[in-house]
Amino acid sequence: MTNTHKLDEFTNGFQISQEKGIELSIVTPFFNEEHALFAFCTCLRAALDNFKMRYEVIFVDDGSSDRSQEVLGSIEWPQCKILSLLHNVGHQTALEAGYSVAQGNWIASLDADLQHPPSVIQSLYDKAISEELDVVYAVRTNRDEDTLFKRVTAKVFYRVIRWISGVAIIPNAADFRIISRRVLSIINQLPEEKVFRLLLPALGFRFGVVEFVANPRVAGSSKYSIKKMIGLALSGAIGFSLIPLRIASICGMLLSFCGFLYMFYVLYCAWTDVSVSGWASIIICILVIGGMQLFALGLLGEYVGRIFIALKQRPRFIIDSFISK
Repeated sequence: MTNTHKLDEFTNGFQISQEKGIELSIVTPFFNEEHALFAFCTCLRAALDNFKMRYEVIFVDDGSSDRSQEVLGSIEWPQCKILSLLHNVGHQTALEAGYSVAQGNWIASLDADLQHPPSVIQSLYDKAISEELDVVYAVRTNRDEDTLFKRVTAKVFYRVIRWISGVAIIPNAADFRIISRRVLSIINQLPEEKVFRLLLPALGFRFGVVEFVANPRVAGSSKYSIKKMIGLALSGAIGFSLIPLRIASICGMLLSFCGFLYMFYVLYCAWTDVSVSGWASIIICILVIGGMQLFALGLLGEYVGRIFIALKQRPRFIIDSFISK
């Protein structure tokens, strides 16, 4: 029997009936994955049915415009639930929406393109239980399918974010992981915009790592464009550290010191009647100092803008419907 809930108010107060005894929740955000979902569901169900435990699978539709909903609706799977968001909000926020309704004692997240093998979930769960861990990350050991540009930018991304934020972020650990109910309860209470790749390591939970070999994408193309990756890096840098502001302050002080030294040079030229060679040096100083000022103002604006958005307390996502089969 199908049970459909509709959101009637402009809030996130979506009431979900509590189900007892669910040991494992699977949260899978997706956006326009109609060609991959059937194969993904087949592989995921085969892996989960071997667990011999009660589970639920929450598919989070991040505002898809293709036939993804129809594909999921045609699959007979009693443990499958479809959470539809009102519009596209991005992968991290869609994952947050799935976390907000998950009811299992353990919550695993993975992508729907089959690059994250569902069979690895068993290893994540076993490691978490046997070593009494709160978080277990799945870390890919191969990037053969990626272009040279993507491999280089990924390496730079992890190093820069680790340096700026001071968070011991785990290289090549994306959003394929398992977390305990305790972790879920804490992160669901946090009001901030969440970048889980940094948030979970920053909170300091006991963690472990399981390595896996990533499969080629079963269909379609990656939805993480360069623009989205830059946005994710910017959110991580600004949301977890004041170092960018300190860098701007240090650069400003260095330029001010250089300008102070240049002032003595100008006074010396005036005192000795040595003519200044031209406008080039003046223009360079104006461009450098002006550029630095604009950079600092823009950086400050990013922080102020995020404070402004947080103060408005608008919901980051709105649940349009929640379908339990």
